[in-house]
Amino acid sequence: MSSYDRMRQLALYLLCWGEGAQVCFMPECLCFIFKCADDYYCSRKCQDRIEPAPEGLYLRAVIGPLYRFFRDQFYEPPDGVFVRREKDHEDIIGYDDITSLFWYPEGIAKITLNDRTRLVDIPPVQRYMKFDKIEWRQAFFDQTIS
Repeated sequence: MSSYDRMRQLALYLLCWGEGAQVCFMPECLCFIFKCADDYYCSRKCQDRIEPAPEGLYLRAVIGPLYRFFRDQFYEPPDGVFVRREKDHEDIIGYDDITSLFWYPEGIAKITLNDRTRLVDIPPVQRYMKFDKIEWRQAFFDQTIS
């Protein structure tokens, strides 16, 4: 790997980490996001783009859905204001449960899009741009009952 590629990857990782504060306690998840982003960045489709990616795409399409899933495990808005759910810890999908999804290929294979396509069945260079279509609830629910 060239020095340029090392620096480019380091910069991309720090951007993913810095903008994705909600996933900073889920390192395996963050590494998965980074890998998908790096695969996309290195693709011809990304390199041939004339227009930049839409502003806020990373937060809206990648971090936001993960954050909302995690938040909804602990809080609910009965009257428009979020209050803590009355649930036992064993009934909540927490940081450890989310992180463990990314430990093995079998866990990653459970990540599906809203059309039921498995993310791993999509070419690696296309996965990052599909993050806004991932059904995180299904992936993590399957993980905790397996």
